[in-house]
Amino acid sequence: MHSIETEFVKNFIKPHRQERWLACMASTKKRSAFLDCLNHCRDFEDQHVRIIRSASQFEEALHRVGGEDKCYIVSSDPKLDGYCVKLDAAMDLVRASGWGTVLVFENGSLAYYFDECGERELLLTRQRVNKDDEKY
Repeated sequence: MHSIETEFVKNFIKPHRQERWLACMASTKKRSAFLDCLNHCRDFEDQHVRIIRSASQFEEALHRVGGEDKCYIVSSDPKLDGYCVKLDAAMDLVRASGWGTVLVFENGSLAYYFDECGERELLLTRQRVNKDDEKY
């Protein structure tokens, strides 16, 4: 398991679910089946979640908080899971895949969540983005 995954879990997953997330993500046997939960994930800590209405809104928010151009992918799509790629390529891959995916930035302190078929897109951040941003 990559260290950025551990930081992501510690920063954004509800405390009572963290141990399970860490154990399942570290397990080569359980990881793929467990990451299916990303298709409709409800384990994020509410205070760190902002609803994203469009890809451009996400990119603007990412730049406001100083997000990097590269991200680490955690995905229920095994073809994407575990790769580190540039943001624009990652966004294209995630949308084409259509499966639940998290793009993790900033050593796990900033992330973008795309659930199955893009029904929900969320910005996960430990930083305040904008006082007018819609909370989860």
